[in-house]
Amino acid sequence: MKPFLPHAPRFGGIAACLPILACAVLIKGCLAGADALKLDWLLWPASCLVSCCTGLSFISMDGAGYYNEARGILIAPACAGVNFLVIALASGGCLAMFHSGSLRRRACRLLGVIVTAYAATILANTVRIVLAVFLYQAHGNGVGPFSPEGLHRLEGTVVYYGFLLLFILGLGVLCKESRPVCAPDAAHGKRDGIPRRAAVLLLPLACYLFFTLGLPLLNGAALRFPGLFAEHGLTVLAVSMIFSLAAFFTVKIMRKLKALWRMRANAWKKTMSSHLMKRHQV
Repeated sequence: MKPFLPHAPRFGGIAACLPILACAVLIKGCLAGADALKLDWLLWPASCLVSCCTGLSFISMDGAGYYNEARGILIAPACAGVNFLVIALASGGCLAMFHSGSLRRRACRLLGVIVTAYAATILANTVRIVLAVFLYQAHGNGVGPFSPEGLHRLEGTVVYYGFLLLFILGLGVLCKESRPVCAPDAAHGKRDGIPRRAAVLLLPLACYLFFTLGLPLLNGAALRFPGLFAEHGLTVLAVSMIFSLAAFFTVKIMRKLKALWRMRANAWKKTMSSHLMKRHQV
């Protein structure tokens, strides 16, 4: 099964992505500052899964989230993963729209992106909260240069961006049979956009940086706490760049290994067929 790494078109795909990005920004604006009651559709499934993984029980606190009194753990609206959901919808929707198809197929593809983005958000939130619980127990005072808050921020960035890349690769199950909007020009041996391997690096990375760093700069939120935003920005940039490069070279190596395997398989088939022909002639 080939991963969904499309050839990014120059104009058609970008124009199709603009409504997706506009909707993502609108969703983020509507959910910004929402309390726990409005985000219960994200917090409640995550609290149930965290309870299953850790054995801790959480009770609902109106407007605050889900609380475990024994450990003093609060699954607050900040743990809902709204940013991850918005980024997953934006990047997944853009990648889906890069491929051609009928209106019905595109609608089904976008519906699949919405469902998988929601499921990925719940799973990513669960992993992040569970890891945060164990990290706080083991390193409550921080690790090395990282304070408890910095360690929590680093852990969240690693989990969210790692799940974002896995989410984008998983979309290949939905779009593997569709053709890019601007396919390679086979007659001239040219590609009408960005190579497939670069798409997994550029689009999710661009969406992630835009929503985590770009929007706070545009709306002035970053200027309220410049020191905190600078620390957050360095963490986001370092983790996203490292993970994106790792994903890029991993896909590149896998493609080369697959090509080598096919070449050896074809050589083995030719050898076997020649042996069978010689035995038949004898």
